[in-house]
Amino acid sequence: MIGRVLRGRSDELRAAQQALDRATRGVGSMILVAGEPGIGKTALAETIAAEASARGFGYGLGKAEESDRIAALVPLLTALRSGPAPLLDDDVFHGLAEFETRQLWLVDRIADALEKRAAASPLLIGVDDLQWADAVTLFALRMLPGRLAGSPIVWVFTTRPDSDGHGEDIAAAAARDLPVLRVELGPLTAAAVTQLAVDHLGTGPDERLAALLRDAAGSPFLAIELLTGGASPSTSPGSSPSTSSGTSPGSSPGAELPGNLVRRVRHRLRTLPPETLRMLRAGAVLGRTFGVDDAAALLDAPAAETVLPWLAPALRDGIIADDGRRITFRHDLLRQAVYADIPASVRRAMHRAAADHLLAAGGRPLDAVPHVLADAEPGDVRAAMVLRDAAIGPPAVLPAEAAALIRQAFALLPVRDPGRPRLGIEAIEILAAAGHTEEALTLADTLLGGGLPADQAAEVEDRAADPLWSTGQLPRIRRRVEAALARDGVPSALRVRLSAQRALALSTEESGTAWAAGRAALAAAEETGDDRARITARRALGEIARNDGRNDDALEHFRELRTLTAARYFADEVLSLQLLDRYDESAGLLNEIRAELELPSSSARVYTYHFAQMWQDFCVGHLDDAETAAHTLLRLGDDLKQLTFHNEARVLLGRIAQLRGEYDTARDQLRRVIPPAGHTDRGTPFLQRHAQALLAASENDAPTALRTVHAMLEPGRFLRHRWRWQPTWFLEITPIAVAGGDTELAAELTTQAQELAGRNPRVRTNLGVAALVQGLTDGDLPRMQHGVALLRDSPRPSIRATAYLELGRALLAAGDSDHGVAVLDEAWETFTAMGAHGRAKATQRLQQDAGVRRRRWPTTPPRPAAGWHSLTPAEQRVALLIADGHTNRSAAAHLVVSSNTIATHIRSIFRKLDVTSRVQVANAVHAALDTRR
Repeated sequence: MIGRVLRGRSDELRAAQQALDRATRGVGSMILVAGEPGIGKTALAETIAAEASARGFGYGLGKAEESDRIAALVPLLTALRSGPAPLLDDDVFHGLAEFETRQLWLVDRIADALEKRAAASPLLIGVDDLQWADAVTLFALRMLPGRLAGSPIVWVFTTRPDSDGHGEDIAAAAARDLPVLRVELGPLTAAAVTQLAVDHLGTGPDERLAALLRDAAGSPFLAIELLTGGASPSTSPGSSPSTSSGTSPGSSPGAELPGNLVRRVRHRLRTLPPETLRMLRAGAVLGRTFGVDDAAALLDAPAAETVLPWLAPALRDGIIADDGRRITFRHDLLRQAVYADIPASVRRAMHRAAADHLLAAGGRPLDAVPHVLADAEPGDVRAAMVLRDAAIGPPAVLPAEAAALIRQAFALLPVRDPGRPRLGIEAIEILAAAGHTEEALTLADTLLGGGLPADQAAEVEDRAADPLWSTGQLPRIRRRVEAALARDGVPSALRVRLSAQRALALSTEESGTAWAAGRAALAAAEETGDDRARITARRALGEIARNDGRNDDALEHFRELRTLTAARYFADEVLSLQLLDRYDESAGLLNEIRAELELPSSSARVYTYHFAQMWQDFCVGHLDDAETAAHTLLRLGDDLKQLTFHNEARVLLGRIAQLRGEYDTARDQLRRVIPPAGHTDRGTPFLQRHAQALLAASENDAPTALRTVHAMLEPGRFLRHRWRWQPTWFLEITPIAVAGGDTELAAELTTQAQELAGRNPRVRTNLGVAALVQGLTDGDLPRMQHGVALLRDSPRPSIRATAYLELGRALLAAGDSDHGVAVLDEAWETFTAMGAHGRAKATQRLQQDAGVRRRRWPTTPPRPAAGWHSLTPAEQRVALLIADGHTNRSAAAHLVVSSNTIATHIRSIFRKLDVTSRVQVANAVHAALDTRR
């Protein structure tokens, strides 16, 4: 390594050199450096960056600051905009402003720019003091290394071991896609400290200085402070003058600075003039970097022209630096030690003054938050209102940040404050939007326990219904809402909203009661013109219709709902179109939504889009694309910490694997859906039991499969759920019931299939499935043949092929081998065309078992597990684009898919080709093309 010499860190530097070596070969990696304050993390990161620069890397280092934890993306953008050749150019940098609260789009734009830059030379990107990074930076750093795993980028992060685990969270996310080196920095050895003294003094330390250096306990920071003037004969090792060691604003519990550090800094500063010390303390309150005018304002001092000379001694002694605009403490620990040496009461007063100054100067409430938090105590109404204003914006903050701010605001308000219920209602909504459903419900119960008047209690119950719905707790919604409606004094407008929530809660109950409640709720909402009530009532009617198998009605309500909410519920409309066999229309709507996603839309909408696309691809028989969409959905859900559709994605992946004959994979996916004990979500257990039934069937355990289905349909546990109106449900379960001799179950499934067909008489898939399962149940071949004839026009190939298979099996059993073999040939061809090779082989075995002999059976070799030919057609197209120099974003635009889909393809390409970089993909592509020539 070049530049500064780091004593005692040779092993760490060698490991870093190996990471840089890999990057020169096109392979990215991450280095996570952890250690106590002053142990040399920053020096190590800067030395690695210097080496990278010397090798021709583009590089940038950023730093998170305690006082800027609310400022979105500052540490990362500092890294990407620092240095002589910033990694983000002006156009990209200024274009990021519109995506400040759109997490995925920030990542997408930054990733695209870094991919292009890394194509020209390897990059090193570092963020120091990750424990203080803001939520947006942490989110971006969880996603970017994985998205850019194939690019030659070395990520270097430093963090304290007593942080909130952010560094480990980022490292764990990156480890899915690239090598991660974890470095734990410990104290320097005595020999390394002695060599450090020789570096600074030109000779070894005398006995007095050696004793002081031993007192530094291997801390490079303290050792250097001693060597550069901090030592004094008057301070002996082991002395323990009283200190006021404490924490600076935003520090984690247990992050107190060592007493000897505070003592050494106090000793170093003792000769400074009083005015200089006052300014340093004011600056320490404001942050590591501060403006002179701001610091002067905290002291009621004159303007900058007068007080700037006060800082000259600190500049001369190297405690601070002046870049011409702002003053910066030379090291975090110097600022923290100055801060810790301010009496607690004085600190609080200065933070209050800082908040007042920022707000009076026209600053945003968000800017005052660190100072408010440092000063506020329970009962501080003013502080609570500042936090509340920061939570609701403007500017808009991420849901997680808003939740943290509103939570703290509510905790500050006195129990009897008249504004507490209103703030609590806002907090319920914000917490629910951030996914903190249980906390939102606990807060609702806390408010209600305080004896609210009927109108406020009703509003609380209306807001609490949303998190209850998201966790499937419909009976609780009903109980709570009905209790609120029974109270006197509830305003009519709130009665309308509560009635709509009650209808939504009834959506899985007996249809007559649910329909009556839904229609009444919508009529009342339309009469009052209340948008929230109108939206809830439409949601209720859409859910009631879908759970009743009335898909035309469901489509009408969900289409109106999408109009009312600016596309928020588009997935429900897409799924309704799919259930009506209107796949051209659902594809058109998905294309429309995908185009809208190019605008700064919400991350939740991107997640929902992939859910709807997953079902579209599966239904029309595009198994490869459906698998990609499911994996994209799972990855997005993990990154966004949003697991709404995880079970559906895994059930679908299990079904795809069964169709392909990959039974180990199918079992693995389906087992992941098995419910935990005591789960309260009423919708999810239906999927989980469905997965249990499919798993048992795949293991030829018909008794368990049948017991599971019976448990799903018991009167006390029966759930009106959209999954039980899927035509595939009847085709999957009825043959199991018939083969197992369970005529009662088969008859019940037949009745339900006929009900679905009767409620959707224009959907040939439903009509065909109803006829087929009735024929299966009754052993009626003409009925089965009628069902198959109806299904020949179905746009769902897996259903057509399954119908052919069941009819062919029945014809063979009836002795009509010629006709049976011909129908089974149709099944084989359809299964093969969609890549369902496992079912195709099962069809062929059925023919062979029936005595069919052919000189040569048609075969379709399974796709190999590795190499160019293991790639799906879509993956091959992506690989060709990557070899041609496309970024994820430009490849997505070329193929008219999302960048997240491209990222999933690339991860699969890397795995199948056994490569770790885009360069290696290009080489593999060129080798494959040369072979074909």
